[in-house]
Amino acid sequence: QMMMVIIVFAVVTSLTFVAAMWQLVRVSRQFKSRFTVPVEALIKVVSRGEACGYSEDVPTLKFAVARELGVVSSNFQRLFVGLRFGNARYHGGDKLKELTALRGARELMEETGNKRGMGVCLSNLGNFSRANAKNAKVRAQLMEEERDAVALLTRAVANASELAFGPAAAADGASGFNAEAIVECSKPGAVSAGAEVTADTVGQRLFGLALAQHDAGMAQQALRSLDTALRVHAATGAWASLARMASVLVHKVDLHGPSDEPLLEL
Repeated sequence: QMMMVIIVFAVVTSLTFVAAMWQLVRVSRQFKSRFTVPVEALIKVVSRGEACGYSEDVPTLKFAVARELGVVSSNFQRLFVGLRFGNARYHGGDKLKELTALRGARELMEETGNKRGMGVCLSNLGNFSRANAKNAKVRAQLMEEERDAVALLTRAVANASELAFGPAAAADGASGFNAEAIVECSKPGAVSAGAEVTADTVGQRLFGLALAQHDAGMAQQALRSLDTALRVHAATGAWASLARMASVLVHKVDLHGPSDEPLLEL
């Protein structure tokens, strides 16, 4: 009888050990598939990011066991959106890929409520639309709002004017800016709104707007925007900006058409 008890004990112990080992293997596999493998994939994408222009997508982690990893992955996805923005190494001259990056950045700025960032995105998207006005492949992929470079850049100017000088500088009907208020606020010693947007940023966006208005056949509006931009840069002593404007205008006259100067703002 004692022998029977020992045998039963040994069998039960062995079965329990086998069951425990099987469960351990199962848990280990789940841990590897839901934690180790995703972490390794995330590390590889992030470590190769700069070298490949952040062209690889960050893996999405949705498993509950990796909830914290999901947050990390989501944050890296947002970071990659920002790093792709205006990054020529990412799009490599592919205009549709560049458009995707511009849209992604705009969505991120709207999601986070970053008003300055939204202005930058509007400016870059407007300049992109203007520079690709004759690219049928790109135009076919643009949404109706994205095809109106003048409207996008008008909003960008209003955004910069308000952030730099206050609401009064942005309020002037459909033009989106108050020229005299902007010029006065740009002069040395003038009180600004204290934001991170400078008078020269306003001038740069006004120049982009002037080019878009010219391309759209809006001659008077283009002259007004250009005149305001010139006066702003003259008031701040931004001679490099004035020289760049002159270079773009000469190039535009030589081509007798829309300039493909990107006028990228970061």
